[in-house]
Amino acid sequence: MKIARLLKDPLLHFFLLGLVVFGLHAVLNSDADTGSRGDPLLVEISSADIEWLRSTWNKKMGREPTARENAGLIDSFIREEILYREAVSMGLDQHDSVVRRRMAQKMDFLFKDLAEMAQPTDEEISAWFERNGERYRVPAHTSFTHVYFNRDRRGEKAEEDAREVLEKVRVEEFDPSRISSLGDRFMLQPYYPTQSTDSIAREFGKTFADSVAPMEAGRWHGPVYSGYGLHLVYVHDRTDSRLPGIDEVRKEVVRDLMSERKEKVNAAAYGEIKSKYRILVENMPYRESEEQAEGQE
Repeated sequence: MKIARLLKDPLLHFFLLGLVVFGLHAVLNSDADTGSRGDPLLVEISSADIEWLRSTWNKKMGREPTARENAGLIDSFIREEILYREAVSMGLDQHDSVVRRRMAQKMDFLFKDLAEMAQPTDEEISAWFERNGERYRVPAHTSFTHVYFNRDRRGEKAEEDAREVLEKVRVEEFDPSRISSLGDRFMLQPYYPTQSTDSIAREFGKTFADSVAPMEAGRWHGPVYSGYGLHLVYVHDRTDSRLPGIDEVRKEVVRDLMSERKEKVNAAAYGEIKSKYRILVENMPYRESEEQAEGQE
């Protein structure tokens, strides 16, 4: 049963495909090297090269290149190839951190391209969502109006004043949209529509946000402390936190699933390549980090 499951694992398929691509790459490079030794001054531009240049231009500019522009692209490609060969022949690529980093990035891009060759099936998407549904949870939202009491100005009377106003608004049923005049001037707005707990915390601090979160809608509450001072809070309405249906977040789920798949393919491909090498670090033992080791499992 374990073997059957393993054979159905998409990651195994990507890994095997990667080995085929790398093997083909090695064969083609071997052929190219033989050709270069036969005529090192020959620069060949294939129809595939021209199509790649055209496609790259199209993606960047949003249109097809003109005949003049196409000729310019080919000239630039030839110039780059000639200068690249001359630089390699002079050893200019040796001990160059920029070249090393760029080549490593190109290998990473190749790994990621392998992971993108197959889109996930509906079953894989559903399984991912079932395992990771909490990350897509829609947070609770609250709409509220507040009245501010400045403790720096009112001193010890701030809380007493706030409680007196609270009793007044509860008995006399003041219109929340006109009640800010009963408190002090506030640097931000008095009304906040559809705010999550995190967004309230960013404005007023975590203590205030945690106090507002459980408040009943349709009535005044307080006094509530914040970094600014004291507040009376009227909750207009609130929506509870909920898990969305998979159709609501399908794009995000596919994006995150593919991102994880890329990381796994990258780690597996790198692990396979790395296994061919012996690593010696002068004057110190080399030990692979736990994070790297876990990524290759």
